[in-house]
Amino acid sequence: MIYVIGGPSLSGKTTARKYMTRHLGISGIDTDTLRTLTEILVPDLSVGHDKSVMDNYKNMRQTIKAFLFARSFFSEDYLLEGDCINLEDISEIKQNIKLKAEFLGYPNSSVEDLLVILHGVPKDHWSRAIGYTELYNKLEEFVNYSKFLQAEANRLNLTFLDVSPRKKIDLQNQIIVQELFRN
Repeated sequence: MIYVIGGPSLSGKTTARKYMTRHLGISGIDTDTLRTLTEILVPDLSVGHDKSVMDNYKNMRQTIKAFLFARSFFSEDYLLEGDCINLEDISEIKQNIKLKAEFLGYPNSSVEDLLVILHGVPKDHWSRAIGYTELYNKLEEFVNYSKFLQAEANRLNLTFLDVSPRKKIDLQNQIIVQELFRN
């Protein structure tokens, strides 16, 4: 089975991936790694960490679809997590590959809510390397992206977990795992 966790930065998807790989013994990768490889190997696709989340959402489609197709030939469970996983592609791929997906987001949060969350991130977190105005604009983009993901998930009948209320992280991870492993 391939498991997919998608959503914007700060939605808890990386924490959930680490939880699942550690507690359930599932191997996994994040789309940041795939994006970096794509940026180096296929620069014409115009993807990268300096692009908007919607640009990466649109331009990473081929890479992610190819990756998921290739992973489907392996018998081990695997987890893909990231911010640029296209919901239409997941909906289509689910028809041919054993795949479960969950998308996270915070459509009911404000930028100020996210700024509070950022106080607890490690010193090497990407948010520490940019100025306040750029950070504010990026967080606003992520809130809007969360709203987009929620609407797309509803339209395509995919699971979306609103993490706006920000439950305790361990509880959130348990909910994500329960949703992904539910029949």
